[in-house]
Amino acid sequence: MAVAGAALGLALLVPARGAVAQGTHYRFGVPGAGLPEKGAYGPGVLTPQQVEACLQRWQALSAAREKLQQDERQLDQLEAELQAPRRGAAAQRGAGQRRGGAQAPAVPPAQAEAEHQAKLETAYSLRRSYMEAVAQYGVRVQGFNAECATRRYYEEDMRAARTRLGIAD
Repeated sequence: MAVAGAALGLALLVPARGAVAQGTHYRFGVPGAGLPEKGAYGPGVLTPQQVEACLQRWQALSAAREKLQQDERQLDQLEAELQAPRRGAAAQRGAGQRRGGAQAPAVPPAQAEAEHQAKLETAYSLRRSYMEAVAQYGVRVQGFNAECATRRYYEEDMRAARTRLGIAD
């Protein structure tokens, strides 16, 4: 039963690969992408304050994306470690049985299984937290895309906001 639970647990962990990529936010404030001549502000054109706020949101989303990608790499490594010893142990048992001799494991099987189950539960919990963070990131991206990335701005306002925030062109 524990083996079935472990297999099911790993299966639940695997589908999350590349989850951050699903919540891509648009590049915002690319020089030359704005309106060239300053004019009236309206529902589709960001004010200077909105441009600056959107740039700050864009920076925060970029930092959050990097953090999620780092977390995903760490989880992938943990999950790979969880799978690797079990494959290696099964191969060693098979090789020992083929040679006719039984090799005594360094750790009692019950203890090894308990340790593996604890690591599996930790990985599952971390993956669940990661997926919740990805979902929150996705909501933030949707808000950013709707309120910032799909709206127009004046080049002059963007240059001024980039300068105030220390963002190079």
